[in-house]
Amino acid sequence: MTFTVNEVNDAVCLSGELSRMVATKALDSLLQPLKQKQTTYRLDLTDLVACDSAGVSVLLSLDRALQKKGCALFLAHPPLFLQDIIRVSGLDRVLRWA
Repeated sequence: MTFTVNEVNDAVCLSGELSRMVATKALDSLLQPLKQKQTTYRLDLTDLVACDSAGVSVLLSLDRALQKKGCALFLAHPPLFLQDIIRVSGLDRVLRWA
């Protein structure tokens, strides 16, 4: 199970699998690109192929950590399976996507 985090233009791109096996490392990797005084963090999920409950927890933890720094998380291009998970769990009130 692997994941990759890259910065492309104004977004952080997450690809691969976001699962229990990589949750802690993924959260650390996603927080590294955060810049001082950044108000928006765009996470591009175009190439995300799998996400379990631990992966959703990573997204929630990322959102909380960013809020503490005055930064808003926006999910860009989340796959339909992730949109469904977010909606069914009622997290669409917390996690926003465009």
